[in-house]
Amino acid sequence: MLEFDVQQTKDNQLVIIHDFNLKRLSGEDIDVNKISLDDLRKIKIFNSKLSKDKFGWVPTLEEFLKEFAGKIDFNLEIKSISGHVFTELHQLFNLLDFYKAQNSVLISSFDFGVMQRIGALRSDLKLAVLVGSSDLRWWNRYFDEKRAIRKALFVGAKNLHLPVKKLRKNFISKIHGAGLKAFVYAVCSGKDFEKCLKYGVDGIFTNHPQEFI
Repeated sequence: MLEFDVQQTKDNQLVIIHDFNLKRLSGEDIDVNKISLDDLRKIKIFNSKLSKDKFGWVPTLEEFLKEFAGKIDFNLEIKSISGHVFTELHQLFNLLDFYKAQNSVLISSFDFGVMQRIGALRSDLKLAVLVGSSDLRWWNRYFDEKRAIRKALFVGAKNLHLPVKKLRKNFISKIHGAGLKAFVYAVCSGKDFEKCLKYGVDGIFTNHPQEFI
């Protein structure tokens, strides 16, 4: 399964990009939702896989679907926070329907409101609730395993995705006991990978898949 993030541009086009701001990837200090798709296409994106005189670009969700829908399963994470709220759900639905990707997509987000709306509008889509992140201060202070599970069940999600720093055997057992699958993200070390196997998690997300094959 391939995982990627989707955001919307100033003119409400859906693009595949992780960072909310383009500075790290291009040197341009501008937010994705403050620039049109046409202007975004003009910005050169650094790519460590290419030579220094070659650059990448930010693809649209439709470009991805046109090429890969029906060929691979993918986890589409909707990036939505205060100041970068995702509003184009119907456009997302139309693209998934047009390219017949409903059965190959798993939709996730940290934005519980977005997940609630998707669950209410499209019960046919597979959902995953994302909980916790190492850069969210409230995680360590207020994290509640039971509440996380209740949130997933409330929106009709099939999966609960948690960070590797909160991987506990008892938590995985609770997730499975609720009829959910447990996926762990940001698994980078062999030690964490072995722990995932030992605890019986259903899947992991990693930037280094070659390390675990």
